Parts: sequence; C-alpha cells; structure tokens
Amino acid sequence: MSVENTISVLLSLITLLDAPENRARLMKDRSLAIELCQIIHRTGLTHSSIEVLLLAADVLRLVIEGAREQLHAAMQAKIKELAPDESSTESAPAAAIAAVQTLGEGGPTGDLPPGKSVVFACLEACVWLAARRTPALAPAGRARPAAQRRATGPKGDALLVKSLAAVALLPTLTSPHGALSILPTILYLATEVLRESKESSTVADAGILLLQSGAECRAVSLHDHTREHHARLLHSALAKLVERVKSDDPEQRIDPITGARAMAVLLNNAEPVAPLHYPCINHFRHLIISASELAPDESSSESAPAAAIAAVQTLGEGGPTGDLPPGKSVVFACLEACVWLAARRTPALAPAGRARPAAQRRATGPKGDALLVKSALSILPTILYLATEVLRESKESSTVADAGILLLQSGAECRAVSLHDHTREHHARLLHSALAKLVERVKSDDPEQRIDPITGARAMAVLLNNAEPVAPLHYPCINHFRQCLETSDNEEFKTMMQQSAELRNKLECALKANQANTRINKAQAQRPVFDAKPAKPTIQLKTDFSDFR
Repeated sequence: MSVENTISVLLSLITLLDAPENRARLMKDRSLAIELCQIIHRTGLTHSSIEVLLLAADVLRLVIEGAREQLHAAMQAKIKELAPDESSTESAPAAAIAAVQTLGEGGPTGDLPPGKSVVFACLEACVWLAARRTPALAPAGRARPAAQRRATGPKGDALLVKSLAAVALLPTLTSPHGALSILPTILYLATEVLRESKESSTVADAGILLLQSGAECRAVSLHDHTREHHARLLHSALAKLVERVKSDDPEQRIDPITGARAMAVLLNNAEPVAPLHYPCINHFRHLIISASELAPDESSSESAPAAAIAAVQTLGEGGPTGDLPPGKSVVFACLEACVWLAARRTPALAPAGRARPAAQRRATGPKGDALLVKSALSILPTILYLATEVLRESKESSTVADAGILLLQSGAECRAVSLHDHTREHHARLLHSALAKLVERVKSDDPEQRIDPITGARAMAVLLNNAEPVAPLHYPCINHFRQCLETSDNEEFKTMMQQSAELRNKLECALKANQANTRINKAQAQRPVFDAKPAKPTIQLKTDFSDFR
C-alpha cells in the first residue's frame, strides 16, 4: 500500500475512533482491538514516513482511550453491585475497591498473554514506534530499524513523545498484579530514553514523565506485597540511574541534570535505602556546587544549578523532630549547595569559615542577579538570614531586592509552622529576630551593612503583616515608615502602602497611638512637681511664743 493510501486509512481510523460510541463498539470485541494494534505494529515496521508513524501513534492513543472507558464503565457497574450506596471508587469500601481493581487486565495473577491482551498489543506497538526514533529501544534479539530509516528531527521527537505518552497510560488498564507485569518494561524504557536524551530536552522530558508514571502507579498501592514489589522495582531503577550518571562510558552515561531530575522522581515515591540514598545526596550536592564554581560566562553555571535545584523542590523531608542531618538529607544537601550558588553572585553569603568564591570569578550583571534569584527562591523558607543578606546586597539591583523580599515573605508566611503552638512561637521569634536585624541595618552608618530605606520598609511591611508587634521593634518601624513618607523620593513606598490596605490601616492606627502617647508624655513632663497645695493640717501647732503665761 502506498504512503498516501496508508495515510488516508489512518486518518479514517482516527475520525471513526474519535467518537466515544465507535470506541465502545471496538472494545466489545477485544480481539478486534488487538488485531488493530498488531496492524499498527506492522505499519511501524514497514513504513519509514514520519507522517504515517505519527498517525499510527494517534490511533494507538485512541485504542487505549477506548479501553480505559470500557474499564471505567465495568468498574462503576461492579461498584453498584457490591456497594449500591456508593457512586465512585473513592468512597467505596476497601473490599469493593480490591474486587473492582481485579477487573483490569492481568486479574489476580498478572498474566498478559500475547494475542489475548490489549495492553500487551499496545505496549508492543508503542515500543516499536519509539524504536523508530531511538533504535536502542528495540527488544533484544529482534531486528532493529535500519539506521537510514531512523526518524530524526522535531517530528522524530514528537513520535517518541507520543509513543511514551501512550505507554504511560497502560498501567491504568491493568490490575495491581498486571501493573507489576509491565512496570519493569516501563522503567527500562524510561532509563534508556534518558540515556539517549543527551541532545534533546524534549526527549529527556518524555523520559522523566514516563518514569514518573511508573513511580506513581496507584494500582500497586492496594496490597502490601504489590507495594513491596513496586518498591524493589523503583530501587532497581534508582541503582541503574546512579550507575549511569557515574559511568565513564559516554554511550552509557546519563546527563547529570537529567539524572538528578530522574532521581528526584524516584526518591519522592520510594523509601530510601542507604546504598542508594547517599549517592543521590552526593550527586545533588556536587552537581550544584561544581556548577557554582564555573566561570560566570559559562552557560552551565546558570542552567545546571537551577535545574538541579528544581529537581529537589518537591522532596519533602524531616520527621516529627524536623531533623535534616548533614550527609543524610537530600534537602540539606540542596540547601548547602544553594547557599554556595547564591555566593557566586554575593560572596558574603558563603558559610563562615569556608573559602569564598574568588572575587575575579564573581557572577555579576543580569545573569548574576538571575543566578541569585533562582538560588534564593529555592532555599527553605525559614532561612531568614539569607533574605536579609540578599537585601543588603541589593542596593543596585531591583531584581535582587525582589528576590530577597519574596524569600522573606515565604519565610514569614510559612504555613507548616502554624500547626503547633511551639512551632508558632519559634517562628514568631525568628520573625522578630529578622525584624530587629532589618531595623539595625536601615539605621547603620556603615555603607556596606546598610539596607536601602525603601527596600527596608518593604521588608518590614512583610514581617509586620505576619508577626505580632512588640514595642521595641514596632516603634522603630513606625518611625522608619514616617521618614520614608517625609522624603521626596517616596513614590515606591506610597505605591506599596496603597496596595496593602491592611498595612495602611495598621500604620495609621500606630501613628495615631504614637502621637497620642507623645502628647501624654509631653504633658506629663510640663506638670509641676506639686499639682496642688498641701492640705491644711487638722492639728494647729502654736507658732507665737510671745506670751508665756
């Protein structure tokens, strides 16, 4: 069949299957759906036209969508049978949910026999379509697509993305045991795609999303033994990533940034084990710190740290005690690395007692500001010290000042500390300490230590909006606001006050109270020592001694 005729047939299939009722008719006879997947598989093997391959991937997606719709309808019917009062799987009893989940392909055994399983047929077709972009994905022992027929360029990347997106949907068609049958293939495909993604960020993103779908598979969480098996699979994939990022073979090595993103996905969904957890910690730390030591004009000094920081932003650590032990915590490693990254723009932020970045290699200008912004916004919200130091260094850059204000705001508005009284009290003490530091800095006579008055007022406003005022700190802030209002160059401060009605009301009330208090003190100072004459004594003493009779 010619390419034109093949394209016409595929377009007709897409038009038909785009209607839900036609997808339902297809799935009534599962053997017909399996045969369609096998036809798509053969089309991927025999045609080199990228347009044909992209349309074939679209047909597969519609077949998978039809299978999902059929499974959802079957689950709803089963729920009505087992729990008539419930309308969804979320509110159904646990026993009913367990019974409903076995309706997926694989059942209680997890078998997905070739020729009888829609999931297996779709997986096989998707793998071969992906192999047209990345021949290394072809199953071992099978003939791989010829190199000259490889789909390259943006359309080749689009083919790989569509194929992997279809694979990521397959666990939703299976039972818990059926999901365990295909997860090894999914994780293998993800790691291989990451290895082949050195020259394409699009391919790397597709691999990360596929890895995430395998790591977050919900079906396997219903039973203890399936959860344990899933955890072992994730640990195996994590071990492969650690091995690949350290490999000396250029063909096997995974890009460090891509590897960090993949590690973050797996660490967020599997219990850590020491032999795998520590290498990941070291990889995050070394990646960011080594990038921060590069020359400012090197592109990786900006992109690599920011990407690595983004990779760990979703990692939640710290148990009931809040411990983040050095050398054992990914968050602590990222925190340490972020401080060093910020020190590339502002050397004063380097930890005390440690060598600071060389002055001649300091990152300056817009790129340096962007570097500091990315690192500052990624530090844990309670690190208010970093915010005040960033504000001190922001005299010539509004971008850096905004970064410091946002960091200060994230620390001041931290919701996690509001759950317990002792954490709220500790948070309040931290905010008061930061406010005291701001008051000291805006009044400092040292140009190196002084914070710009307007920047200081903005920072004070953030803290006063989130902390109970205390007199020794409240009144200095009021005086500073008054001075800002009295200066000629106060448009930014006035704009800030206009945008915050709550802060404006607080300031007005505080000024009135302060003025009233001043008048009272002044009146008391002008009063005489004795307000009135002493009262006349009731006993009159004799004061005239002229008559001694």
